[in-house]
This record gives sequence, C-alpha cells and structure tokens, in this order.
Amino acid sequence: MKPTDLPHRWREKLEQFTDEKYGRDYKYRGSLSASDFPLTSAVHIQFGDGSYAIFRSALVIEVPEWREMAVFTEHCGYHVFELNDIEIQQLQLAQSDGEHEL
Repeated sequence: MKPTDLPHRWREKLEQFTDEKYGRDYKYRGSLSASDFPLTSAVHIQFGDGSYAIFRSALVIEVPEWREMAVFTEHCGYHVFELNDIEIQQLQLAQSDGEHEL
C-alpha cells in the first residue's frame, strides 16, 4: 500500500517509518505491506467529546511536533487526526472460534 493521495509531509514520515523498520535499501520504501497490519491488533481512539473510533489491523504513526497522528489500515486507507484532546490505545484482540474479537 502506497497511498498516492497522502499529503507530501506524511509520505516522508511513512518513508521514515519503513527506513527504521526495514532499512533504507528496502525494495518498497515508503510502502506498507500486509505484514505491517497485525490481525491480532486494533487501535482505539477516544475523542474529547466522548465519540470514538476503532480500527482493526491498523498502524499508527504519531508526529507530536505537528500535533497530528495518522492511522493506516490495510483495506480502508489512511486517516489523519489532530492530537488535540484524544487518547490512543493499542489493543490486542482475543481469538474465539477462528475470529478476532475486541
């Protein structure tokens, strides 16, 4: 997955992420693959107004200096959020009868 509509500065952060994880010589630098989205994990975001979002098999990159975070998903693209008044939790999913549950 290499999101072409991702803002330029976020493309640079994605390249930095793959450089740190796989090295600068990584064949698919700046791209994510299925192995970057563990089936047994989820991201829970709680917003200041009480609403929330849950993303299964997602990867979060936070950039505090921009006061932003991006959630990358394997099948649903990416989502950029401001880091104002939110809580982020990485969740481990329990497996039951071959399916993953929160």
